[in-house]
Amino acid sequence: RTSTSQSDPVEFEELKKSSVIHIQETLQELGVERTGELSPFKIGKLKKDRLSELLLDTLCMLNDLTCSVVDSSYAPRGVTAELLEAHRKIISLQSELLECKQEKLDSVKTVVQSSVCETVKEEIKSFSAVVQSGTGGSQKPLSQSMLKKVVQDVVKTEDRSKNVMIFGLSDEANEDTSAKVGELFDALGKKPRIDVCRVGKHVPGASPRPVKVVTTSSTVADQLMQTGRRLSHLEKYKRVYVNPDHSPEQREQRRELVKEVKRLTDVDNPSVISSEMGRCAVLPGLQLDSGAYG
Repeated sequence: RTSTSQSDPVEFEELKKSSVIHIQETLQELGVERTGELSPFKIGKLKKDRLSELLLDTLCMLNDLTCSVVDSSYAPRGVTAELLEAHRKIISLQSELLECKQEKLDSVKTVVQSSVCETVKEEIKSFSAVVQSGTGGSQKPLSQSMLKKVVQDVVKTEDRSKNVMIFGLSDEANEDTSAKVGELFDALGKKPRIDVCRVGKHVPGASPRPVKVVTTSSTVADQLMQTGRRLSHLEKYKRVYVNPDHSPEQREQRRELVKEVKRLTDVDNPSVISSEMGRCAVLPGLQLDSGAYG
């Protein structure tokens, strides 16, 4: 018998089976059931020619098994080396990916910090101007509590810039709001990554609750509001509006503005009104729906 130079798992299993059969047949020929029952006396009962034949078969089989085991011990080394190299490459790629992500995060962080700082500066200037005008122009310094409130308002404004509010969307108990909003944006050809929730508790027979939509950035929110203007051309959504996520104070101001515009123009949904000076004041993106600000 000869052994192959490479380990073959199938061949190794066949060798194991052949060895077991060979041992069982030899034990049966010697009249015992287990190898522990063998003795020189029992083996000596066989003729010399038969003993020589069994010894030769056993030696050949042992040689084949030994070669197969040795080959199999060397074969995984190459595979292991390849696996280690592949693992090293994966780790390297992961490190590069993490570096790219960190660079993007740092870039976004810088932009946000710059935006917040500029907004804070503008808010402080505006607030200081109001304070000075109310105190006869005296240079009264801002208190810490006033400055804290200004910063909090700026942060809230920055957070809200990523959100939009949907008004007029049908409201049912136990609804799948995410699926409903997804269907609306599908109709507009948009598939944004968003989180949605209804604002307030469901009351049967009441006006539909607004839907708060949180996007990944203010840019996405602006795009959704721009696209949302096309809803008026869709029969199913002609009374549905996509507006900015304003603070309660801003909503109250706009609610009063809507009332004033309706009073001055006496039309349902004006977008341009005339001032007393004969000029036109444009209200960009303002949807004058009673459900949106009521």
